Amino acid sequence: MSEIHLSAGDSEVTVRLGDVVVVRLPENGTTGYQWQVQDVEGGLEVTGSDFLPPGEVVPGGGGTRVLRVRPTKAGDGRLALHLKQPWGDDVAEQYALRVTVE
Repeated sequence: MSEIHLSAGDSEVTVRLGDVVVVRLPENGTTGYQWQVQDVEGGLEVTGSDFLPPGEVVPGGGGTRVLRVRPTKAGDGRLALHLKQPWGDDVAEQYALRVTVE
């Protein structure tokens, strides 16, 4: 099993069963906007979502959302995320990842 690390600029990845995809996206919790899972398709399972604060804490400073995704079967899958406030409908950003599982 290996971890595949991705960032906001990555939109496609090929993995094997047993791998874990780790997606890191910038997030500033002080604004109320958080990355939220909109859709998971094709044998992918989100196994974790954590917020990591910045190394140096400053007022209004952002951190990183770290999501862990595990493939459960071979084939094509998709993960879609929205950056939004939990109480609102306004979507500030979107992130989509296409995953091919061998």
